[in-house]
Amino acid sequence: MSNLKESARPDLSGLRDAALYWAVISFIESQPGRWSQVDWRIAVLDGKRLAISAVRTEDMARCGTAMCVAGWISDLTGGRWYVELSKDGVLRGGEQCSPELIWSSEMELVVAEEGDAESVIEQKRKVAVVPAQHRATRLLGITKAQAEDLFGGGNDLRYLIERGEAIFGPRPVGSHQ
Repeated sequence: MSNLKESARPDLSGLRDAALYWAVISFIESQPGRWSQVDWRIAVLDGKRLAISAVRTEDMARCGTAMCVAGWISDLTGGRWYVELSKDGVLRGGEQCSPELIWSSEMELVVAEEGDAESVIEQKRKVAVVPAQHRATRLLGITKAQAEDLFGGGNDLRYLIERGEAIFGPRPVGSHQ
């Protein structure tokens, strides 16, 4: 679960390919404190980070979670996270868990759904999961090489826009911040 107010959280579940990519880029532009290309997904619960991050703690305290572009693609299309924050604390695979027991690698996993390649599905505590990068790659309809380029941790927003235009064509008018 994201800490975003539901009204600020667009439902992009019906989008795919270029339309999805540009909608997520527009979302990131509108919520810059919620984006960290360095990490798949980071969250703060009671002032403690659930994953290592280069994002400043004060930025995280304001927004609760931050994700890379692959994380936002997975989240805004309705992906269910293996590790979720709830009003009652942290859930891992649907079960209550102490935040200290969460591995940072578990923060990048989404529950598997129809369409996810069997070759990338793994079992965690009897829950079928896939890395967010694989889900985002499938939803964008891009190659593994394109995904590795787009989802690289050193990418800034300008690079994501330039590479997006190289892969998907010009950014649609009206999708700019």
